[in-house]
Amino acid sequence: MLVIISDLHLTDGTSGETIKPGAFRAFREALRELAYDASWRSEKEYVPVDGIDLVLLGDILDVIRSTRWCTAPTEVRPWGDQNDARFSDMVTRITEDVIRNDEQSLDILRSLHIPEIMSLPPTAQDGGVAVKPSYRVPVPVRIHYLVAFSQYLHTCVG
Repeated sequence: MLVIISDLHLTDGTSGETIKPGAFRAFREALRELAYDASWRSEKEYVPVDGIDLVLLGDILDVIRSTRWCTAPTEVRPWGDQNDARFSDMVTRITEDVIRNDEQSLDILRSLHIPEIMSLPPTAQDGGVAVKPSYRVPVPVRIHYLVAFSQYLHTCVG
């Protein structure tokens, strides 16, 4: 099963609010329901999906929206020289702050790897869903992060 999420824009918290952890919990529950629904091959044939590929695409960690860029030297901006060590340092610091600011939400995404969290009931002998099974079928979740690099022109006020 393939699921693609794009442009979450998780920030370091300097430029406004970011997506709350509750939205990630709701997504996790919806993903489990989607996996269950996708396990029905026909009205009478149920076979648990063998895995989920979750693709995080584009601006997941939004480094560009940090207001830290506004306090950096003029030559250290998103549209500046990306080979400048100061640029790399700024990106690293902002990325670390984004991860820290959104730690709860990212932990929920990481929890998709836990079999008790992402599992489905097994198939019954009649090809349907086993009722009150003694075990659940773990659904492996593989998370892929594809970073999209774009050139943005932003104006820093100050």
